[in-house]
Amino acid sequence: MIDPARQHVIADVVACTDLLLLDDVGELSELLVEACTMAGAHVLGTLTHHFDPQGATVLVLLAESHASIHTWPEHALAFVDAFTCGAVDPAAIVEVVVDALGGTAQLVRLA
Repeated sequence: MIDPARQHVIADVVACTDLLLLDDVGELSELLVEACTMAGAHVLGTLTHHFDPQGATVLVLLAESHASIHTWPEHALAFVDAFTCGAVDPAAIVEVVVDALGGTAQLVRLA
């Protein structure tokens, strides 16, 4: 049985226009935390990693679950994921990040 309080949204973001942001783990972390907070989520912590020579992963642990972004600046590409429980809409988190990256994305809502 599917729990209606559980929501999961993912997006493949292509043709990102802000390539510097895609490689800036600090700015990506701030962006993802801000997106989560704006959606009403409660941030418990973050984990980041910058890859050599480029690319980043940011994971935000939420009281409601998690959000993450993985980037490939050399391909102008990012994958964004938000999973929440309760009243927080994960699409709101993903949409803020997609807008900041300046790319094109199709949101996929999973059960």
